[in-house]
Amino acid sequence: MTTQQHDDGSAGERLRNIGLVVDRGNRLERTLCEAFCSIVGSKYAAVLAERQSAKWLIDNCRAVLDRHREITGEHRANIGLALDVCDGANKRRNDLVHGIRMATAAADAQSAASNGAESQSDVWPAEMILEVADEISAADTKLVCVLRNVFSPEAMVIGAALAWEERRERGTLCE
Repeated sequence: MTTQQHDDGSAGERLRNIGLVVDRGNRLERTLCEAFCSIVGSKYAAVLAERQSAKWLIDNCRAVLDRHREITGEHRANIGLALDVCDGANKRRNDLVHGIRMATAAADAQSAASNGAESQSDVWPAEMILEVADEISAADTKLVCVLRNVFSPEAMVIGAALAWEERRERGTLCE
């Protein structure tokens, strides 16, 4: 997606909304990690999934899902569609986070003048940033809902089981 020229003077609002994108992206990654562990069906899958990117999680959820014979075809299709939505939201998140420019039109003009070029400010407007945050939330919600229709509550948190057991063994459950 391309951004549009925009200088609404609301850098604070844009920054707040970027924070929402980052926070919601983090939540989506945690949900994708739980999805991976649920699809694999093992708490030890969390060892592989930990600290992986959303793209890795989506791709590997699909890889396991494609070969999973204990999940019905309908459920595999529904999870696949939810992963497609997550993939699209993650791509928009990446476009935003890795391509953001918070410059003002005045700063762009000054920079362009010093380079002998015209000002072309590709600043994401606050509203567009918020749309990306909302898209990420919607993708996360869709994936959670689909997973709840397929897996038991225990399977939905299987990835957290290993971390809980490790904290219990260290005696740090209440920390």
